[in-house]
Amino acid sequence: ADRVLKLSDVFIWVTDPQKYADAVLHDDYIRTMAQHAAVTIVVLNQIDRLSREDARACVADLEQLLQRDGLTGVRVLPTSAARGIGLDALRAELAGVVSHRNAANRRLAADLRTQALELRRHVGDTEPDLGKRAGAELTDALAKAAAVPVVGHAVERDYRMRAGMHGGWPFTRWANKLRPAPLSRLGLDKVASQLTRSEGQRALGRSSLPPASPAALAVVDLATRRLGEQAAEGLPQPWADAVYDAATPHDDDLRDSLDQAVLGTPLRDKDPFWWPLFSALQWLFAAIALVGLGWLLVLAGLGFAQIHVDVPNWGWIPIPLLLLVGGLLLGLLLALLSRVLAARGGRRRREAAERRLRDAVEQVGRDKLVAPVREVLGQHRATREALERAAR
Repeated sequence: ADRVLKLSDVFIWVTDPQKYADAVLHDDYIRTMAQHAAVTIVVLNQIDRLSREDARACVADLEQLLQRDGLTGVRVLPTSAARGIGLDALRAELAGVVSHRNAANRRLAADLRTQALELRRHVGDTEPDLGKRAGAELTDALAKAAAVPVVGHAVERDYRMRAGMHGGWPFTRWANKLRPAPLSRLGLDKVASQLTRSEGQRALGRSSLPPASPAALAVVDLATRRLGEQAAEGLPQPWADAVYDAATPHDDDLRDSLDQAVLGTPLRDKDPFWWPLFSALQWLFAAIALVGLGWLLVLAGLGFAQIHVDVPNWGWIPIPLLLLVGGLLLGLLLALLSRVLAARGGRRRREAAERRLRDAVEQVGRDKLVAPVREVLGQHRATREALERAAR
C-alpha cells in the first residue's frame, strides 16, 4: 500500500463500521495526506449491517475524524458491496474524476502543498528589523577598533603644528621642524591631503596605526554578536546560524577594510586664509626687529670708535630701539594670537576628520557586516514567500 500510494492519482479510502476509527488509518495515512482532499474519496462499506440511525451516526463520526485530520471538504460515501447500496454514487464519483482528466495534476499540486507545508516549519514567520540602533553601536565599536580617536588627535596636532609654521615667531620656527609630523608617525601623511576616496583606497601599503586593543576588539565582538542576535531573533536554528556567520566575518578581512577606510579618508581641508597673512606679517615684524637691531649695533660700533651720531627719536624713545622692541613684541603677540586661532581651528579640523572617518567606518560596517546579514534575511524572505505561494 505504501508503494502504491506514491504512484496513485486518486485515493479511495475504504473502511467499515468496525475499523473506520483505526489509528493506523488516520495517523499514518489520512493525516499525512491531508492536502490531497481534491483527489480523495472516502467509502464507508458494510452499512447493510447497521440500521439507518447507526449508519448516519457512523458517517457523521467519520466526517468529524476526517476534519480533525485536516481532510476537509471530503464527502463520505456509505456503501454495501454485498447488496449494491451506494455503488452507483461511487461509480459516478469515479467517472467524474476520470472525465476531468486532471487527477494527476491535482495529485502533484497536493504533493507540492504537502512538501511546502513541511518545509515551512523550517522558516520563520517574519524577518527581524535591524533598525538604526544596531548600526550606531556597530559604528562606535568599529571606530574604536580603527583608532579614529587617535587619528583625530593626530589631525588636531598636525593642524596646530602647521599653523605654527605659518603664524609662529620666525626665530623659533626651526624648532618645529625637529619634531616629526603627527600624521607622518601614523603613516597617513601621503593620503592626508584632499584625495578622493577611490584614490585613497588604491594607495599601496598599510598605515602605521597602533593595533586595536583587546578592549576595542571585545567591543567589536560584542557589537557583532548583538547584530547577529537582533537579526536572528525568531528565526529557526539553521537560518540563525547563517545570520551569525554573516555578522562575524574573518578578523583579518575586517581589519584590512578598516585600515583602507582610514587610508582613503582625506584628513586635511583647505588651508585657512590667515596663514599666509600671518606669515607675511611675522616676516615683516622680524625684518623690522632686525633693522632695529642692526641700527643699534652700528651705533654701538660708532660709539666704540668715539664717533658721535645723532639718533632720531620718537618722543623720548630712540627709533632703533623702538624698531627692535616693537618688532619683537608685535611678533610675539601675533604668535600668541595664531596659537589661539590654531587651537580653535584644530578642534574643528579634528571634528570634521572624525566625522569623515566615522562615515568611512560606517560604510565598512554596512559592506562587511550589515549587507551580508541583510542578504541572508533577504534569502529567508524569498524562501518564506515562495513556500507560502506553494502551500496555497
